[in-house]
Amino acid sequence: AGGTDGVISHAGFEIALLTSIAGDVARAPAEQVNEAFIDDGASAARILTGGGMDVVVDHGGTLTVVYDSFKLSGTDLIVGFDRGNDQVSLEDNIAAALDDDASGSIQWQSTGAGRLLVADATEGVFASTGIPIVIGTHADMRNTVDTLNGALDVSSTGLGDDLLILAHNGSSSAVMFLYTNRDDNGQVDVAELTALAVFGDGSPGPDDIVLVGIQAAPPEA
Repeated sequence: AGGTDGVISHAGFEIALLTSIAGDVARAPAEQVNEAFIDDGASAARILTGGGMDVVVDHGGTLTVVYDSFKLSGTDLIVGFDRGNDQVSLEDNIAAALDDDASGSIQWQSTGAGRLLVADATEGVFASTGIPIVIGTHADMRNTVDTLNGALDVSSTGLGDDLLILAHNGSSSAVMFLYTNRDDNGQVDVAELTALAVFGDGSPGPDDIVLVGIQAAPPEA
């Protein structure tokens, strides 16, 4: 499996298992098999991928793709995401890491002209890129980090804080990253970046990404 639209691409990898889905499926992080999940085009389903590089193909169903832990072993490829119908659900450890203000939702910023200064309170960045991003080798990730640092100034992100980065090419493709500030040097480094998923032939916007399992703090009296 693999894919490209000229701006964002996922290097090819071998699929070991093909699964047709018509309902919820869940795989454990310890399951390192590269699996393809193909929806039936009519069902609603929650899909929790495993620890390998997996593929999710949406043929018209209503899909919720779930990430609940920091997945270091492989980047998923999600094809046919239908903005406004499908969802990405960030849960458990990932939700807790992102939701610094205990609001139960992601506080977003979007890039515009010039380099964006990411505010300390920001939890997610919707970043447009016209520069190719390739998810594959270590060298590819070094180039990706250079691209992100050219678009984002993360010097205000606190040490130990996490930031969701959705680097997109309009509505057709995107990469969803988790950045963790580990050394407070004011820039994104390869060791601080986890690529969770590449989206092709359809990608989410900020409204399609939700936090689940976090209890929002009560309003101040």
